[in-house]
Amino acid sequence: MSLLDELKHEATRLNSSTSEQAASHSPWEAHYHKELRPRMLKLLAYLNDLTSQLKLVAPDVRANYRIPGLGQVKRLRQGNYLVNADSVTNPRRIRLKFSCVAAQEMSFSVSPKGLADETRGFLHSHHMQFSEWPIRDAEQRLSGVNFQVTPKVEVVFMFQIAPEQYEIEMLTSNFEKFGIRRYTYGPERIDDEWLDNLGNYVLRRHDKLHSLDISDSTLVNLRERLAVDKLERETGGGAGRVHWPGQKRGKGLFGRFLHSPNH
Repeated sequence: MSLLDELKHEATRLNSSTSEQAASHSPWEAHYHKELRPRMLKLLAYLNDLTSQLKLVAPDVRANYRIPGLGQVKRLRQGNYLVNADSVTNPRRIRLKFSCVAAQEMSFSVSPKGLADETRGFLHSHHMQFSEWPIRDAEQRLSGVNFQVTPKVEVVFMFQIAPEQYEIEMLTSNFEKFGIRRYTYGPERIDDEWLDNLGNYVLRRHDKLHSLDISDSTLVNLRERLAVDKLERETGGGAGRVHWPGQKRGKGLFGRFLHSPNH
């Protein structure tokens, strides 16, 4: 067999192997490639374009946060936008990160010591650099702590597809307030209007998610639950409690992804 024939034979074998792998995709993998992957690529392209324009325009976006011991801190400036993904061709996880920073350093006192310890723990957990010195009473006993800090809040929007999940999940960290919120959307929701709403939400032009609030499947589940609750009330079964699955807290994978140097 000549070299050229050998190479052609190997190319045929590789093409056949690739076709067999594609044919053996699980239903979820087939759904990912047909429905989820195009939407994730569209989302990634939009976020890349958005952050590129924000670097050029640098709009004045402000945010307010309540910090334990310090209270309401107003007009932190939002900026330093960054987008990354686990893959540029087959993204299953996309992260948008930015920060909100105060214009100047702030000093404040917290007493008693127990509350000061809570404030210190909060600043540490949110990676805010600060200095401190003790407050002592007339008998030199520790009664509190003076803090000096330039408030800086790290905000993350993460979009991911969990294994065997047929929807796109959005998690936000420290955006509307400190903590994590979760939303899920069917891929059909990720269209131009959705992306425009998302951009306005990120720039705080919308106070709420508006049409981004809840996925179609969640709406169906909610309506079904409301119907059951209504029936229970009418039949004397008592009022049921409605849970919004699109707004539950979560840690785990999100926490690890948030600080991973590889993402």
